[in-house]
Amino acid sequence: MPRQMESYNLYPPLIVANVHLEKSFRVKYLGVYIDCHLTWHDHIDYICGKISKNINIMAKLKHYVSKATLVSVYYSLIYPYLTYACTLWGNNCNAPLSQIVKLQNKAVRVRNDVP
Repeated sequence: MPRQMESYNLYPPLIVANVHLEKSFRVKYLGVYIDCHLTWHDHIDYICGKISKNINIMAKLKHYVSKATLVSVYYSLIYPYLTYACTLWGNNCNAPLSQIVKLQNKAVRVRNDVP
């Protein structure tokens, strides 16, 4: 077979301790989803899902607790997702951060009881 026709694998197989490691397109490491292109879309979707569920919890609680308690609930259920490793995924200008901003605004509206 001529050399021009051979298909070269740009990513040769990785073998560590006689174990073949397969290529992974997405990895969850320390709670952060890292994809092979570093676009952070998977991690932001994960964060949005968690924040959305917690906003619904806040919306159900707002009839039974004070506003100060709702602030504590925000800082315990939503704020950690926004701040954990944000120096990694928050600096990406191509990431869909507007989803997170919308959810954050929704949390503020729930806390202030504004439609």
